[in-house]
Amino acid sequence: MRARGGANDAVRALLDLAPPARLVVRDGHQVEVPTADVVAGDLLVVRPGAKIAVDGWWRPAPATSTSRW
Repeated sequence: MRARGGANDAVRALLDLAPPARLVVRDGHQVEVPTADVVAGDLLVVRPGAKIAVDGWWRPAPATSTSRW
């Protein structure tokens, strides 16, 4: 029982690392949505120093002031 309790605590600690909301591009606009509402195919905006909330493919974007987003 103690091992299962430790595993539960570890999973809970991992879930607490995820940010509560993410910036997602929908219909050409950045929208903040709860992390739980991010769906497959969403394009996330990840700013420098931000936590990445979900698994997925990384597509680099130019890090300039002329970036589209």
